[in-house]
Amino acid sequence: MLIGEKCDRSSPVCSRCERGRRDCVYPDMFDSAHRDQRVVAKASAETKWRQRVGNPSATQTQPDRDGKPISDPLLGAPHVGLRDNLHDLAYQRFVYDFLTPSGFHSPAKGTFSRLDTLYSRAPPDSCLFCAVTAVSYANFYGRLKSEEARLASGVYYGKTLQKLTGLMDTNPTGFTGDGILVVMLVLGLYETLASTRRDGTWITHMRGTQSIIASRDKSSNEGNGIVASLCLHLLVYYISERVSPPSYFHQWLAQVPPSFGNKATLSKYMAEVATRCAKLKEIDKINGFLPQDSGPLDAALSLDAQLQTWALHMPESRSSTIIPVNPSEYPPWASELFSSPGAPKMTEAFSDPLAASDWNMYRATRIQLNLSLLASLDAFPQCSDVFYATRLKSRVLDNIYTLSSEITSSVPHLLLSTREPTSSYPQSTEAIHGLRGWTVMWPVSIAFSCYRNGSIPDLDSQKEWLGTVLRFLRDSMGIAKAQAFLEAYG
Repeated sequence: MLIGEKCDRSSPVCSRCERGRRDCVYPDMFDSAHRDQRVVAKASAETKWRQRVGNPSATQTQPDRDGKPISDPLLGAPHVGLRDNLHDLAYQRFVYDFLTPSGFHSPAKGTFSRLDTLYSRAPPDSCLFCAVTAVSYANFYGRLKSEEARLASGVYYGKTLQKLTGLMDTNPTGFTGDGILVVMLVLGLYETLASTRRDGTWITHMRGTQSIIASRDKSSNEGNGIVASLCLHLLVYYISERVSPPSYFHQWLAQVPPSFGNKATLSKYMAEVATRCAKLKEIDKINGFLPQDSGPLDAALSLDAQLQTWALHMPESRSSTIIPVNPSEYPPWASELFSSPGAPKMTEAFSDPLAASDWNMYRATRIQLNLSLLASLDAFPQCSDVFYATRLKSRVLDNIYTLSSEITSSVPHLLLSTREPTSSYPQSTEAIHGLRGWTVMWPVSIAFSCYRNGSIPDLDSQKEWLGTVLRFLRDSMGIAKAQAFLEAYG
């Protein structure tokens, strides 16, 4: 691109780059919003500076360097051309997808179930209102491909960022309340629905979440459930990136309310797994470790055994049954998905999707631990007991393949289940609750990552089908982040 030539600001995938056959640096609406925020921040800073030096005439909108005034869609929504009822339609769809379907046959419960009440009470110019509106539009675009919703999503996401920035400048104590925790939870969902990449923005969001929890006013226990949900999001980040949680993370886990049940214990194991994976990652950097320094390896193996023992003592309410997959009995979308190459012949059926979530979080966590072990074993110098090393590697590979297969077999029942026991299968992809796809994405992506570089033999074409599921989540469920995993592990 020539110096001074600007990307087309009216489109996330800019037409100038497209015509010039260049890779646009703003490929999706998530990147576009952050691009626009940099422009707005620059203009705002310049305006404030001119006000301080006493030049009132300079407080008007400053022209851009090509002589045109800055016209940013994030500064206001009127010109987007929304239909009057689009907001209601988008929010109703969001409620359907994320606020009502926490149980197969039960009313809503959990963190998201509080959001409807909080949203109804939030002023239209509040940070929470803008964040929920942004994620509602992003979800509506992903599910129903509404171009108006895509534009509106960017508008409200930009407003949310502006309000967060303003809150930091004018009311730092506002970041210690529980309301900001809900905003961070919603923004995490937005990033999953709107961004197709795993890059610095995701890392920055996770670190920001970490900082906000650390500065939270702990005098009230009202927001402990939100803290617990954010801690789970952070744990997914720590484990995925093989990063140790901060030393004070256990204090946050102590705030997890008893109502979280198994997830409270699982969260503690996940934190320990993240720490062990980070230590094994450091060992990999120094080309392995000597046999006499096998402490980190032994600790990781012991932790894996503890996790396995914990799973064996899951409550009866978390148990499942194995039932056959019958594509011929399913609606067309399901018949196509579950008869594609590598699809499981049997599926694991749970009475409660929260139980399925517990099991799949456990499985994905153990897969990451065993993948870290496998990488360390590959870097391990030749040791005297070759038989032991070979047997250990075989055991680790077997763990990975078994856990991946179990995640794979859980997908059909999760996507086919409905909230009402008398309901038939979802007749279209639009009838599937978005929360189903959102909760299954991380376990599926971890299972998909097992087969990267051919380190794990793909005996049953599982990788092909897991890739099909990720494309389904991206195209039919509107989860843009699935594209990032396809590119990273495909």
